Amino acid sequence: MSAQCACGNTHHPGVPTPTNYHEMQAVTTIINPATVGKDEEKVLVFQSLKQNGTLGFEQLPAQKTELKSQSWGSVYGNYDENPSPLTPVLKYKSNLVSLVINDIVHVYGVAAHTGAISLLSPVFQRLGQADVDKDLRGKIAGCGNGKDKGWIYFQRFDKAQSKYLIYEKSLNKVGERPVEVKNTDNSKKDTDMVAFFDGKRRWVAYQSTKMFRGREESNIQLVCVDTGASDNIPSSAHKIDNQLVEFSACNAVRDGKNKIFIYFRGQGDELFWSASETADGKISFSEPLSLTEQTILTGYASLSVLPAAKGIMIYCIKDGGEGLEAFLDPWA
Repeated sequence: MSAQCACGNTHHPGVPTPTNYHEMQAVTTIINPATVGKDEEKVLVFQSLKQNGTLGFEQLPAQKTELKSQSWGSVYGNYDENPSPLTPVLKYKSNLVSLVINDIVHVYGVAAHTGAISLLSPVFQRLGQADVDKDLRGKIAGCGNGKDKGWIYFQRFDKAQSKYLIYEKSLNKVGERPVEVKNTDNSKKDTDMVAFFDGKRRWVAYQSTKMFRGREESNIQLVCVDTGASDNIPSSAHKIDNQLVEFSACNAVRDGKNKIFIYFRGQGDELFWSASETADGKISFSEPLSLTEQTILTGYASLSVLPAAKGIMIYCIKDGGEGLEAFLDPWA
């Protein structure tokens, strides 16, 4: 057995350069499908570890707001300062996506050592022809049909058009090329994204950009992947001020109606939300609103949201916070 190399990793091209992952926090949450319908549903919380950018995990009751601290090693994961190459490390500033396919929770992210979108749990699998541009952060989104199909969305630069486009990668045809999502050539470089399935069609939301009266203006744009129809969240330009935003979305039933809720970190790192009913393949999102209790988030972390009995449960890092926490945004 050879001794461990002590020279760092400058001459090991397959190993990512050491990065300060304390300045990044990716998180994705999902209801454990094995607990649905039971007395106590549980939430799976997947997160990047600040020690090394590898995948961490914990499970807690759906109504619980106290998350475990990484500083005490209570979150399951590999805390080695220099993790084995067998342990996938996330690309710096990227995010995580979780979805259920065939009753199994799948977690996806961009691996630092390959730059490819990869299945991270329950096993590691690189997705074919789904590498992320080196100069992009590696933001992805995903959704499933609730049964046996799933899709991942990501951004690439198209040299022919000299624009950034969003692409769809089928998780059921892993060897096939990604397909361009129509009408996304206005996507802002490094945009975060969310994707959802309304029961019939797939949608992706992202940050758009355009020049208006000599200055850049951003909106939150929505495109139907199946038809190319597009819409935006009204007045969203006034809530994001061109800075890169973070998104999360979930389906929830409110007042007996199925709705999609989109939460985003916008201007001044404040958290806003917007919602739309889903009916007949149409959407109409409301103007963004602040939370009942104004909430300011840290600028380096992702966020994740899930439906709760009387509101939306939010998983995030608040401004000044040291780690992930959960809280309920109650319905009025």
